Amino acid sequence: MPSGGFRNQRRLRPLRDLGDGPPVRVLPEAPKPRPTPPPPPPPPPAPPPGLQLTEPYVKRALVEAEEEDVRIVTEDALAAFRQVGLNAPEKFGQPDKFRWRGKNTDLGDHPEYGGWYAQGVQTRLEMNAVGMNARIAQAEQEIRAKMVAKGSDLATSALNAEARQRAIDRTRGEFTSYVSHEYGHHIDETWKFRQQLFGDAGGVAERQELLRLMDESRTISNIRRSYLRGENGPWKFNDNTYRDYLLREQEMMARAFQQFMAEESGQKPQLRWTRSYDKTLWGKDEFQPIREAMRKWLKAAGWLT
Repeated sequence: MPSGGFRNQRRLRPLRDLGDGPPVRVLPEAPKPRPTPPPPPPPPPAPPPGLQLTEPYVKRALVEAEEEDVRIVTEDALAAFRQVGLNAPEKFGQPDKFRWRGKNTDLGDHPEYGGWYAQGVQTRLEMNAVGMNARIAQAEQEIRAKMVAKGSDLATSALNAEARQRAIDRTRGEFTSYVSHEYGHHIDETWKFRQQLFGDAGGVAERQELLRLMDESRTISNIRRSYLRGENGPWKFNDNTYRDYLLREQEMMARAFQQFMAEESGQKPQLRWTRSYDKTLWGKDEFQPIREAMRKWLKAAGWLT
């Protein structure tokens, strides 16, 4: 350190020389004003007329299907089975039952049809009821939008009731067709089990012809080609999982039975659904030979009277 010290040392006073004067009062700082909160966001724009769900469906779209929905669909499916003359052959054993299931609840057993059944080993064919009400709500939205686009005034109760009823009818066709699809699995798997065990299921040649017609159909060729060519065809696949699923023998059989039941029973809700769902099902004219082949196989195997 320099001999003279730092130059500023001479200006500093030791603490002991500050004296005993009154303590300095330190005043608290004045509170800082709070920042002004941002204005609330503007309310969302009101949806166009006709796109709002009616109050019952707003509530029901978030819950499982109700027993009334299941009852209506079940009655439609059973009526179609009876009308077509479907019946389990005696050698296969009478089917046990099918069951609608929701997320956490059993929505009831229906003992006339359904169930995976083979040689006394009975497990139930379970169908998914979750989402049925959401599909009704979605259908109602679409129907209302079309009605508004055509100039309908949905403020009238009659048009509201019409939109709701049309939505229910559309969904009934979808879920009744779903029952037919799953029951088609039951028939096919039961038939294969009996044939593997005893070789007497009947209709072997008829089933082979049915499979050939489906495999060579334009619809199945489009499904196969749309994947292989990547972009040409009715639609693209994200990967080969769904494509392979659609091309499985058991899935083609179930879809063919599903469409067969709609055409044979003539139920309008089922027909509307199958004819509008044209990605994996067949066109009416294209399906005609497949329909005849399905009838021959079911009769040869004893499932049709």
